[in-house]
Amino acid sequence: MISKRLSRLAPLVLVAVLCLVLPATPIASASVPAADESAVPPIGACANGAFSTEEDFIARDIKPFDGSLYISDGDVLSFSGDVCMRNHNLTAAWFVGAVGPDLGLDALDILEIGKPIIAFSTEVDDPSGRFTSGDLLFTPGWAIPNLALVYPFNIKWDIGLDGVQFIGKIEDILRFVNSLPNRPRELFLQNPGLLQALLKEYNIDIWFTVEGTAFIGTKSQVLDGDLLSAATGTIIFPQSALLPPDVPAGLPQRGVDFGLDGVVTPRDPELARKMLWFSTEILYQGEKTSFTDGDVLRLGNGIERTNWDLIQPFHPVADFLGLDALSLGSPVTEKDPNIQKLCGDQRFVSEFDGGLVPINGSGSGLYKGVFTDDPRGQPCGLYVPVDGFVPPAAGVTKFRVAYRPSGTAAPGAVDDPATPGIRTRWRLAVPRPFWPFGCFIPSEGSILEQLLETDTRGWTNANDWFKAYDGTLTGCVNHNLRLAVWDTNNSQGFGWGAPNPDGQYVLWLEWQDGGGLHREPVEHNLQLDNKLPTIAPYPNGLQVYVNNPDGTRGSQVVACGSEKTGASKFQIWGQFADDYYSRFSLRVVGGGPPTAIAGFGPQRWWDLNDGTLGIKNTDDTGTTPNLTTKQLRNIDMAAALGSAFTTCCYLLDLWVYDASIRHAFDKVVATDVSGDYYAYQPITFGAGP
Repeated sequence: MISKRLSRLAPLVLVAVLCLVLPATPIASASVPAADESAVPPIGACANGAFSTEEDFIARDIKPFDGSLYISDGDVLSFSGDVCMRNHNLTAAWFVGAVGPDLGLDALDILEIGKPIIAFSTEVDDPSGRFTSGDLLFTPGWAIPNLALVYPFNIKWDIGLDGVQFIGKIEDILRFVNSLPNRPRELFLQNPGLLQALLKEYNIDIWFTVEGTAFIGTKSQVLDGDLLSAATGTIIFPQSALLPPDVPAGLPQRGVDFGLDGVVTPRDPELARKMLWFSTEILYQGEKTSFTDGDVLRLGNGIERTNWDLIQPFHPVADFLGLDALSLGSPVTEKDPNIQKLCGDQRFVSEFDGGLVPINGSGSGLYKGVFTDDPRGQPCGLYVPVDGFVPPAAGVTKFRVAYRPSGTAAPGAVDDPATPGIRTRWRLAVPRPFWPFGCFIPSEGSILEQLLETDTRGWTNANDWFKAYDGTLTGCVNHNLRLAVWDTNNSQGFGWGAPNPDGQYVLWLEWQDGGGLHREPVEHNLQLDNKLPTIAPYPNGLQVYVNNPDGTRGSQVVACGSEKTGASKFQIWGQFADDYYSRFSLRVVGGGPPTAIAGFGPQRWWDLNDGTLGIKNTDDTGTTPNLTTKQLRNIDMAAALGSAFTTCCYLLDLWVYDASIRHAFDKVVATDVSGDYYAYQPITFGAGP
């Protein structure tokens, strides 16, 4: 693998060479506003997580805090499209009175938002020699040298630092960090074993990754794809344990070291060994498993977020920018049970309007996160998975997700008899009693079927849930379990659904432990939508007219048998409605050959009218005004079909898509099926040149 340090310096060398042979032509900079260096960085925008890219880029359609659209691979970015800190904000303590150079960003762990206190590493050394790119730095100006981190592994040189994650109680971590002003970097260089002693004293650990390979014994080695412990000097996860068996990860047996770049876990040491997110340094395209070096991966298998999901809120021109640093805030650092995700594994509560509010707080309940460009936001429907954090070591005996209609007051007590809870029934994986042996999920109603079910008020036995999750209940793991999966449309037929399947609700987590009953100190608004789009019946739902040369509507083009010749440009009119409409698409089939296809769209309700498509006649509830047939868009058959446009009978299809995020649930896995919900209407019409 090419060293990142070298790869970062290479463009500088190239620029130096080019400067010798090219004329000194001024570079236009009007399109990239200069940064306001005095602007205060909004670090709070990264409370729910942050990352950095591997490449610099120009953002579009956002407003960074300092006014500059230039995004560096050393900047701290949020999942919702914010620039939380520039690279020089991170290193400001070392460059007092001046704006420091951009040194890149590799490792990242946000420890405290308020001050802030952030642990990080750079990609290149400090020009003045005060730290290296392998040192662990802290925003107040403290540094732990790389030699102290790797001392327990008998590594006696600076091997670099790629990822970092502090493990332990956050109050102990901050006590350790706040002791560093009394222990300068030079002290750790003189006594590199001091760090290991301090970690033991404060009962914490630092998990980290390096940038190279080192032999630590006659038969063992450290790879840059291993996750290491600074406190114990052991490998927490070797490269081979991070990725699924079909990926050739691990040297020498499996053949490839994919590296380990960004890494993040819960701070609880037990949970940290079960829940890990990370990125690799090289990509893989296999028959079963594929990922890029910019994706956020889950321990064992699966993509948590693609690189495009991360960078899309910044609207870059490129569709891939890599991933270097990674940190998750509150979703993995809360010590009390809490709901963290609604409506799917990639949608954090903070990404909903009203998804994280004080008790009795308001909000539309619509999803407005990094996965949608719908300016209104999206509701959720059908089955809604709800997931979060319940620590196994906290003595929780039972938990439930409670709900009430939005606009009603929160109950005065936990487990209020009038407040329902989400009921869920899971089918669990069990050992297969016959060949091929292993784990499988018996079919519903099978004699081998084993269920995990809430009670009638939505309470889940925590002990059974934990045992089912880690495999001790049935002998097979069930990592598909969520805190609850809500049947909002009463699809199961047991009266488990929401009283109003299209209403807005408030959700929160309740639990019981040795101290009694508790509830979250915050609530989560959620808008449901189980009403599908409707297209008006024939003849109002879909119509075709000749588009006159002056743009006016000509005669209506009727069904086959009355072909209109001499016209190739047509107006498409229609009528449809939905409480939360997203977009429509059109398709024409026919001509010579009769299977020729031309597609038009999709046209989204929020797209701007360009003067020819007529999409100003739709809003977020369909065609507007409602109950009228309006012009949807114009089509040019000759331009779309080319030589296939002949005098013929054509099929015109109209799809109207719902905006709701929907999931199917087979009592095992909640699967996103949002794109499967639409209204459809076809008509035929005659046309020809």
